[in-house]
Amino acid sequence: DIGFLVDGSASIEKRGKGNFGRMLNLIKSTLNAFSLRQRRTRVSVVLYSNRPFKVFGFNRYSSKLRVIRAINYMRYPRGGTKLRRALYYVKRYLFTRRQRGRKQVLVVLTDGISRRGVKAPAISLHRAGVEVHSIGIGRTFRRRQSQQLRQLASSASLVYKTSLKSVRSLVKRLQRSICLPTRPTKKPTRLCNRPIDLGLLVDGSGSIVLHGKDNFGRLIEFVQSLVSFFRISRRHTRVGMILYSTRSYPIFRLNQYTSKRAIMGKIRNVRYPAGGTRTGQALRYARRYFFSGRKPKGRKRVLILLTDGISQDSVKGPALQLRNAGAEVFTI
Repeated sequence: DIGFLVDGSASIEKRGKGNFGRMLNLIKSTLNAFSLRQRRTRVSVVLYSNRPFKVFGFNRYSSKLRVIRAINYMRYPRGGTKLRRALYYVKRYLFTRRQRGRKQVLVVLTDGISRRGVKAPAISLHRAGVEVHSIGIGRTFRRRQSQQLRQLASSASLVYKTSLKSVRSLVKRLQRSICLPTRPTKKPTRLCNRPIDLGLLVDGSGSIVLHGKDNFGRLIEFVQSLVSFFRISRRHTRVGMILYSTRSYPIFRLNQYTSKRAIMGKIRNVRYPAGGTRTGQALRYARRYFFSGRKPKGRKRVLILLTDGISQDSVKGPALQLRNAGAEVFTI
């Protein structure tokens, strides 16, 4: 079940004349990869500006020709960007309950910032099992816009940005991503209860995305999956994180957060810095930031380094210093 939530606000055409038509073409191109009928893929479209309007629901059309024709007849409404209201509408009228054996997907196309926050309705959709993809329309995005796109999406890898002038590669990515089976979000059956000081050292260099455009988002998801395995508290596992490229960026200390929820939120909001790969410098920083002073009695010290390339500075000395400080170093 693929639902499209389409921005019809006045700013769409301000960003580029003909953008509303290009958005509709993007939807039609995306649907070319799917077999549209009731027992296969079903499609629904909601248009919104000041208020949401259901163009057609999942059960309305059972042929691609009729779906395309209905999209072609859509008219540009103009108005404000009341996305929060539209998300609640979609949850209530499109995704009323989980469909056994069917993947439920919502693709949100928007060019601006919603007048009210979108986090609460987005979380409601995620919890209902709806996989949300967010597509930002425009050439440049302010920090708040990027943050809102990330809040909308079910994961960082489901955030897309486009000027709509060239959407061929975006369409292919979107088709592939929608068609992938929903990944189970099972919690680990057993949590690690050991007293551990766990330092995470994450590569944010420019080459990360050269190996795959969405790789940094996948890296962050991997870190979150890793953390979910441990029982977080002062008595059990304490987690800290450093992001590095040309220089090191401290995200949070080992004793800064004692709840898994707070740690996950902090990891989720990490921004990609790009730059060089100064792993040696980052290892020295990690030694001071995570493991200064005497090793606490009865606590294991662990550093997990995630990197994609060869360091631009030497790692041998800093790695030896970490081992001398009693840290067990894992490299991925």
